[in-house]
Amino acid sequence: MKTALLTLLAFLTATSFAEAADKSAVQCHCFRQRTYNSVQPFSGDPYLLTSSYNSFLASMFKVSKRDIVMKKMKGGVGGDDLLIGLFLARELGTELDLLLAIIDNGGSWPEILASETGRQKIAEAPNLAAIAKYKSTDELASEISSQLISQSFELDKNDVSSLKGKGLNLKEIVLLNTMARLRPKYSSQDLLQVKNDKQMSWGQLASTVGLAAEKTGQFLLEE
Repeated sequence: MKTALLTLLAFLTATSFAEAADKSAVQCHCFRQRTYNSVQPFSGDPYLLTSSYNSFLASMFKVSKRDIVMKKMKGGVGGDDLLIGLFLARELGTELDLLLAIIDNGGSWPEILASETGRQKIAEAPNLAAIAKYKSTDELASEISSQLISQSFELDKNDVSSLKGKGLNLKEIVLLNTMARLRPKYSSQDLLQVKNDKQMSWGQLASTVGLAAEKTGQFLLEE
């Protein structure tokens, strides 16, 4: 079992990535509906949520939004693994592709964190120490997302937990708080209450306050 990041990196550097490259690309999850449609009010929500979320990741980690999209569509990288990989690549000072290759070759995020490099960084960074206790991908992604949202939108982590407790996922929390920032006269709680009371789609809520998917995404990229 691989237990040291440096050992894993050395192994991967010496190993051909041909097998990974030969894997068939994940089928394109193209969005057919990219704007709000009052006849089918929920049809544009997947694009609105995903576009805003990808912009959020690009902004937080200073990477190209296109690279994020391509890793998901062509590289077959799951959303949680991509989030954790981006975070650890930044915090550990290594390459995202190497970390993802470790995972693809049977390694795990706890193993990477338990490596010599991981332990050294954990000792220096409280935010890494906060995630090191978690063992599952879901838990790691949840803690990292809470940190990023708190940092980006200046929220208390209890506020983030409260939104998750109300059934919102990461994409929805990002979009909700982006709307609140773009329209300061509305708080995120106000917007959520209106959405729930009126049983609105996210696209309908955005349209109601005069926003479109490209507006939220561009705002996040410009921050």
